[in-house]
This record gives sequence, C-alpha cells and structure tokens, in this order.
Amino acid sequence: MQSGAEFLRQFLDAGARRFRVELLDDDTARTRLTLRAYGKLLAGEPGDVLQPLNVVRQLGVTSGTLTVLG
Repeated sequence: MQSGAEFLRQFLDAGARRFRVELLDDDTARTRLTLRAYGKLLAGEPGDVLQPLNVVRQLGVTSGTLTVLG
C-alpha cells in the first residue's frame, strides 16, 4: 500500500480538506483497518497510526508497487 500520509501537515497547511483512500483488492477486515487508521491520522492522534498497515511512504508518479496476480 502506498501512502502520502507523511505529507498530511503540508496538505493541511496548503488548504486541502478533502482526501481519498483508494482500495484495490482489500478484504473487509483490511478495509476497516485502513479506514480506522486514516481516521486516527486525520483526527491528529499521536504516533504512527499507519504502522500496522505496512505502507510504502511515497507520493507522486512512480513505477508503482503493483504486481501481476495469477
């Protein structure tokens, strides 16, 4: 999972107030965990609330981390 969460403060300082979470192939449990973690982040909860998600911290255009399944 990729995340630009480390840039949240800069986004807020620039006036951003709407964010999105994109899910690709996540089951219900993973989706709930992800949305809870981002909710905590946006609420300003201290600590690394995204740590349990094992995110790749990057933002922008990259070659990606997707692999072909099957």
